[in-house]
Amino acid sequence: MKKLLYSVCLSVGVHFHICAQGAMVISDPASVAQRFVLATEEMTEQIEQKYKFIEQIDLARKALDQSRKLQQNIEVVSSFVKSAQEVVDIISEGESIIRNFKSMQNAIFNSDLLNNDEKYMCIAEMINCCDNIKEISKKATAVVSDKNADKGVKLSDFERLQELRTLKLEMEMTSDEMNDIYLRYLSPYVSTNREDHLFSFINF
Repeated sequence: MKKLLYSVCLSVGVHFHICAQGAMVISDPASVAQRFVLATEEMTEQIEQKYKFIEQIDLARKALDQSRKLQQNIEVVSSFVKSAQEVVDIISEGESIIRNFKSMQNAIFNSDLLNNDEKYMCIAEMINCCDNIKEISKKATAVVSDKNADKGVKLSDFERLQELRTLKLEMEMTSDEMNDIYLRYLSPYVSTNREDHLFSFINF
């Protein structure tokens, strides 16, 4: 390319020389050609620099895209951790309720205060609570999969956490309900404080 520019410059110099002779204008064609060559070389360097900048911009854009993807991945992982922790808490609460149910069940069957019908009625009501625990746990696990089983659409991070906190509250209410069932059947026969009596069967 530089050879081509040099040839063009020589032609320009010759042209200026002819024009100078025809018009009788005092000028230095060689100087004009040299100036043109220098200007062209400088422009060539700038053009080469332009392509370097284009290459650097392309690399920078790729790096920026990777950074954005990494940030998105971090946000996804962070959201999953929060949601998964809520699910762990919900299922752990369910496990605790089931353990308490087993202790209550043993206490009821071994109790001399209730007849057989009352025992089975009490156990049946508490088993309904166990069914609720199972359903709540399943719903909580489904929420983490980013699907709303009822709407069939993805949940936002906020909606997911709100749904899980609602399920967590339902699990806590189920625990209270089971305790109330147990005490409702046995409280007419005991004179101890409600909390003391509940504590006694947990440590049965």
